[in-house]
Amino acid sequence: MQRAYNAPSDRHIVVVVRDTCGACQMLFQHLHALLRKGAALPGDIWLVRTEHVAAVPALAGANVQSVPTFFVVQDGAVVTSKAGVHPSADGMLDVMRGMLHGQ
Repeated sequence: MQRAYNAPSDRHIVVVVRDTCGACQMLFQHLHALLRKGAALPGDIWLVRTEHVAAVPALAGANVQSVPTFFVVQDGAVVTSKAGVHPSADGMLDVMRGMLHGQ
């Protein structure tokens, strides 16, 4: 089920993904596994397909060269971004937590 991006004002993560990307598929699998286990995610995480980036105003003009690319968005603006994140479950969560806390 897809939900429309509604731009929460608090700091959150937007991950740009593509269906044909192997690393993105691993990311999906890890997130689903973590949710099934009841793991605490670092905050709101929005997965946005490359073809829908224009629907996220904060990402207007963002240069997405590779996927997955992680963006921290707050108050409608990109605070920071990071590409090339290895989608291992622990590594991915560590990166997201670090990005949310400005590390």
